[in-house]
Amino acid sequence: MAPRPRGRGGAGRSRGRRLRNLLGDAALAAAIRVVLRGARHAPAGLWLALGRVAGAVTGRVLRGHRATALEGSLRVGPPSGGGLVDASFRHLGLSVAELSLLLAGRLDPGSLVEAGEAGCPEAFRRGVPTLWVSGHLGNWEVSAAWLASRVGPLHAVVAPLRLPGVDAVVGALRKRLGILPHPTTRAGVAAAVRALRAGGHLGILIDHRCRGRCAPVPFLGRAAPTPTAAARLAIRHAPRVFVAAAFREEDGRHRVRIARADPAPGESAAELTARWTAILDRWLRERPEQWVWVQPRWEGRRARRPAAPFAAGAAARGGR
Repeated sequence: MAPRPRGRGGAGRSRGRRLRNLLGDAALAAAIRVVLRGARHAPAGLWLALGRVAGAVTGRVLRGHRATALEGSLRVGPPSGGGLVDASFRHLGLSVAELSLLLAGRLDPGSLVEAGEAGCPEAFRRGVPTLWVSGHLGNWEVSAAWLASRVGPLHAVVAPLRLPGVDAVVGALRKRLGILPHPTTRAGVAAAVRALRAGGHLGILIDHRCRGRCAPVPFLGRAAPTPTAAARLAIRHAPRVFVAAAFREEDGRHRVRIARADPAPGESAAELTARWTAILDRWLRERPEQWVWVQPRWEGRRARRPAAPFAAGAAARGGR
């Protein structure tokens, strides 16, 4: 039988959905610009306090995201639960306020971040291919800006946002901080590999919800499907790898933690990913209030080869 044509109702709903997405995209992009304008003029202390309040309100309004964050907090161990989730959302709001002050020129990375125990002078040598691995810990955007101020342009593989207008605004803002984003497309990964092989510094967050080829690695006491693309890049192209994150201290400054974590001879991508994840796991347990994750991380999923281009073949061919 021939397929039944879509009725007018279905086409109307589709057009309505596209219109809502366009309006939402434009509204969020405009909101980002408003926040940046506010950061230029508001007293810094008041602005940071407003960020905490905005984060707390966001955590109460977005109930679905709050429920997912609560699931993650219960895996961290005590203290956990609603109080920890509230603290995480306050941290998120404060992180946005800090980033906006940085973009407004009211702060600079050197005044906001200190090396702390990172005493790894070899980590900041220019001209040596270096892969930086991290997760959504602390204020990851501010720590990336600090790293870019130390090593020159920091290339980063990032998943494009679903809203193209917001994605364009965020990409432009990252470039102002010395962060050069490359999308998780075949062309984007190839560009990142070329930058790495030319002696550049490349950053990747590995605690994403797995969309490509992944491996189940222990994370907060349970196997979590985790992307292995960064590990494959490291094994093929990066002689130096550092796991890093920056955490806010009581004085408001961020202290960077760095661990050298090069691939070992014969180590598989899954094993290397598990080793990196164990470092992030340990740091997260020490500062659980500075971890924000609002996507299902432990949902059941079998490891598979993806149709998406961010796969081993793309990584291997990117610089050739």
